[in-house]
Order: sequence, then C-alpha cells, then structure tokens
Amino acid sequence: MPSLKFFSLFESGFSVSNFNTCPFSAFIEEIRIEINYEKPNYVISADKEFRINNKICNSSQIKNNDLIYCNNEFILFCEENKICMPESLFIGKIRIKNSNEKMLVCQLPRKSSGRSFAEIHKIIKNYPAEKKIYIDCSAIRFMDSESVSCMVDMIRQMKSEGRSLYFYKPGERFITYIELANIRKMVSLITSGNELLDRYIKQKQSGSNSHCQNRYIITDNINNYVIKPEMIISVGRLDNTCDIILQDEQVSRIHALLLNTGNALYAVDCGSTNLTYINGWKSEPYCLNSLKVNDSIVFGNKSYFRIRQI
Repeated sequence: MPSLKFFSLFESGFSVSNFNTCPFSAFIEEIRIEINYEKPNYVISADKEFRINNKICNSSQIKNNDLIYCNNEFILFCEENKICMPESLFIGKIRIKNSNEKMLVCQLPRKSSGRSFAEIHKIIKNYPAEKKIYIDCSAIRFMDSESVSCMVDMIRQMKSEGRSLYFYKPGERFITYIELANIRKMVSLITSGNELLDRYIKQKQSGSNSHCQNRYIITDNINNYVIKPEMIISVGRLDNTCDIILQDEQVSRIHALLLNTGNALYAVDCGSTNLTYINGWKSEPYCLNSLKVNDSIVFGNKSYFRIRQI
C-alpha cells in the first residue's frame, strides 16, 4: 500500500496518509496534488508548479523515496508501506484515582504545528464520553502561530461541550508562547507531576514503535544528538527552532533536516547557502540523501559531524 508522509521545516515528526485506490488527492500548502497509477508507474500532477527532487514540474512520474517540496512543506512518497508508523499523539485512557471516571491523555511533539492540534482535536472527538483531557506538553520547544490559533479554537470547543482541557507539565517555552499570545487566562496548566500519569505515559512511549529498532546518533565528538525512529531533526543557526543549533556563520538559519524513517537515516539540505556535504560530496538540495553509519556530514564549511548507531 503506498503512502505519503507529510512534514515541514517546523515539525519533529510525520503525518501519514495511506491509500490503495487512485486517483488520490492531497494538499501541500495551497497546491492540490493528485496521484494516479499508470501501470507500471505512479504519476503525480498538480494545479500549480511544485518541486520533486528539486526539479520544477506540474506533472511527473514518481517513485519510492521521491521528495515533493513547496514553501517549507514536504511530502515523502513511499511506494510500499514498509515504514514504521510515526508515534501517535494519542497516549490512551487512564482511570482517575478513587473514581470510575477516565481521562484522555494526549501528547504534543517537540515542534507543534496546527496539524498537531488538528490531530489531537480529531482524537478527542472520537472519545466524547471522557470529560477530562490531559495534553502532555513537556516536550514542546517550538510552536508556530497556526498552532496557537488551533489551540485556542480547541479550548473554546471543549468548553462549549462541557469538557475540561489541561496542559500537563508545561515547560518555560510553552508558557512563553501562551503569554506572548495573551491567552494565559484561557489555558489550564498543571505544573506539578503526577506519578501515576508519568508512569503511564512512559510505559506507552516505550511500547510504541517497538518494531522500529534503528536509532542513530549524530555527533561532533563533543555533543551527541539522538535521532529516534520516525523523528525529524533540524540543523541551523535559528535559535528556539532548530534542534541542533550551530554558531557558525557559514551555516544557514535552517540549513538541513535529518530524517529517521523506514529504519533508515536521510539528510535533506534545505537550500542552504554553503551547502551540505556527505563524505565530501555535495548533496543536492531538497532531495533525500541516504546516510549510513560512520558517514561524515558537514554543514557549511566547518561544522563536521559523524553518524553512529545505538
């Protein structure tokens, strides 16, 4: 079964759409794309120009691991769905102590977009009986303006339905975002930890994606950065957005992305000024470049890293 994996410069994970019938339609930014099967090939077309493997087109054959790009948004085409599914934002339901009532538990990723909140809102709608919803936001490092707007809409919707929405263990970043958006009074925060809830979340996390074993480390021999299955790591100079922040003027604000997907690691140069080099070879921007254990990767001219596997 083919699938499309959606991601952007500002997200830490993928959204996946599987399809088994053609034509299949989807949107990237405001561009509507359509995928058809013209035996023996898949063909992608759109109502506007887009890039596929950094080539501008309106229509093209498409094969496994081709990368579609438009305005900071990406779609990865997987011809056979042998990939691991990304971690769900849904943790589960847990019974409240000394009560027959259950609460719904969800979790926001490190980089939370409007798509993250839309997915959580969809999950909540599937469980109308649960009146208390806890959203673990301890991992958040970045939120865009769309995510804040979607969060406000979700809070208002829950209140209109007589349900309580709590943001669990917010960090300083999350609190800063809601204060800048001037919505602090709307948001119910639970700052202290709950042992039972923490144990439940940890147990669910350790059980998810257990079949995805490949975990990688990118290291400069001083700092080690772990890239878990179905995770996206951004590299660049942009503070509060990039996961690996490099104080190097030769590095672009958002220089590259590292993707751990389908039990393999890839690099995507994001149109950087001074390029990304893998084992000394220049990588093509906006294309999927395979990385192997012990490969070297250089961002700009002097930010040198090597790939390891856990």
